[in-house]
Amino acid sequence: MNREPGSLVVKFVLLLMLVTVSALPSKARAQDKIRIGISSTSPGFLPTVVAEKKGLYSKYGLSSEHIRVSLAVAMNALGSGDLDYGITMAQ
Repeated sequence: MNREPGSLVVKFVLLLMLVTVSALPSKARAQDKIRIGISSTSPGFLPTVVAEKKGLYSKYGLSSEHIRVSLAVAMNALGSGDLDYGITMAQ
């Protein structure tokens, strides 16, 4: 039985494509949850809240939650992994 060398390469490439496609995330997968700490309720934090209300986070598979927290607590929470992002306005 004489096999063409190109036949084996084609089969390998098809197998590699199948593995790659099956590893891609599915839209049916639950959304990843992110927690955003904000230090006050002022217009400076409006862009992140508007992005949440407009569905920009969910468009990319994220479910966001805004948490009002002081800057000192937010820095500790970022270090421990309790917050994913911290937004503040320092003077």
